[in-house]
Amino acid sequence: MDGEGAARYIKSSGNKNAETPIIAVSAYSATDAVDQNQNLFSAYISKPVQKADLLAAMRHLGFRTSTVQGHGRGQSAKLTTTR
Repeated sequence: MDGEGAARYIKSSGNKNAETPIIAVSAYSATDAVDQNQNLFSAYISKPVQKADLLAAMRHLGFRTSTVQGHGRGQSAKLTTTR
């Protein structure tokens, strides 16, 4: 199942996740995806995904985001969200 099929399934399920915002991640341009899937995805991010783009999309959808830097080598930042 591709992302569009998964999103259609989630939206049509009728359960509590049917209203969950879905962010599309694609190698195609966002304008192409918007034309085809107007109400399916809440936001679009182009590949390769950049952390700043993901945070901007989440903030646009009303999530409050913060990052906490890890301590030590090889640890990446932890993303926390609330809505």
